[in-house]
Amino acid sequence: MLPRTVIDASLTASREVWDEVMARPEGGRLLVVHNADRVMPSGVLPVALEEASLSYPVVFTTADPAFARKDGEHIGLILDSRKAQLVRCVLPSREEDTAVIVASWWPSLSADQAVQVLDRCGGSLRLAREACDKGTRTGLDPRQNAVVCRRAAGAGFSDLVVAGERKAASTAAASVPREEVLGTLRLLGSRLSLLALLNLAIKDGMTPQQQAAKLRADAYALRLLRPHARDYSLSREAQCREVLAMAELAVTAGAREGVLEAVALLW
Repeated sequence: MLPRTVIDASLTASREVWDEVMARPEGGRLLVVHNADRVMPSGVLPVALEEASLSYPVVFTTADPAFARKDGEHIGLILDSRKAQLVRCVLPSREEDTAVIVASWWPSLSADQAVQVLDRCGGSLRLAREACDKGTRTGLDPRQNAVVCRRAAGAGFSDLVVAGERKAASTAAASVPREEVLGTLRLLGSRLSLLALLNLAIKDGMTPQQQAAKLRADAYALRLLRPHARDYSLSREAQCREVLAMAELAVTAGAREGVLEAVALLW
């Protein structure tokens, strides 16, 4: 079995990550790069793929569901390479199965506490893993898991917009980093699509289990959106799409300040 080197790209400079990728240690090793969305695409990637060897495998991982939509250049390079393959992983269809994964990261965490962690991290497995790691390393009592949980700013903003909390959403918009504005708009767009479909499913009398199977959506996301779905008819979806289109156009033109605040007010 090859020795393993693990790098977290969110904690390491991009140049250092690519230096490790291109290194050829004697005897071989397995290199795992977590949070790869922080370093790709890059001009180094084509070279790395060309020189790839089974003796020096490199695995890139990311928990960002919008990664491929943000910039698909790396996806094409990997798919076109005869020495690489792409593996897509998705959340389990059942929320309790997702909770089992979270509980496995914090040995003393109960199933109910795992659900709490996931909720407090906005359904993000990446943030839940971060919280569990902090809790384990500090020896924190799992009952106090709120101390180590944090919610992504963009996800929190989207939740408030969907719920119609305009004032709170406008306040939350200020905490979203400039470089994450476009990603936040796209996250809101994906939730809007799910809301409209969920609205129709509820009108058809589907149970939560049937909704999850029909829509093929994450159980956590459905539970989060279900209380608001009745407000999102097809006509309401179309109106919100116009708001998002104007916001994305503004961001593409270089605007960053005030874009999310405008979305919150016009939604």
